[in-house]
Amino acid sequence: MKRKMIVCVLSCTLLVMAGCGAQTDKKEGELQMPEEKKVMLADYYERAAGTADEQPYYELVLYTQDADYLLLEQYENGGTDRETVKQYTVSKDIYAKVLDVVKTYDLASWNETGSESAEGVYRVVKYYDNGTYIRVSTDRMPEDGLSAFDAVKQVLADAAGAGERAE
Repeated sequence: MKRKMIVCVLSCTLLVMAGCGAQTDKKEGELQMPEEKKVMLADYYERAAGTADEQPYYELVLYTQDADYLLLEQYENGGTDRETVKQYTVSKDIYAKVLDVVKTYDLASWNETGSESAEGVYRVVKYYDNGTYIRVSTDRMPEDGLSAFDAVKQVLADAAGAGERAE
């Protein structure tokens, strides 16, 4: 019975890995991106911190869509309002621009060091890089960390502004 279970776990693990965009024919220096639709590539989220009741929030999420473009969803809620969702089709180079910001500010190392922000806004950036997701927030960031969040937000917001509305 144990042997069947081990084989099943190993098979399931391989199936999950294959379904998560693992690519074996990646060329050196080529941007790794899952081929499946609606796989999250990047996410910027912010909400007011320390407010009572419902907290306003703003979120931009970049997803894979097809061979020619990506899907960018913009979520917004003023706290007492209903959530509004807008979708845009955007160029695939937006993902590379987000990763450029990630590398410039070395976001991957933030979880090892840093301190909390006292600015009154909680921010999170999640991104897909080399087959895994990395999440950083204002809970742990370097002293100049807010500029990195602003840069990711700006790349995604500019893409929404230049993108074609998808309804």
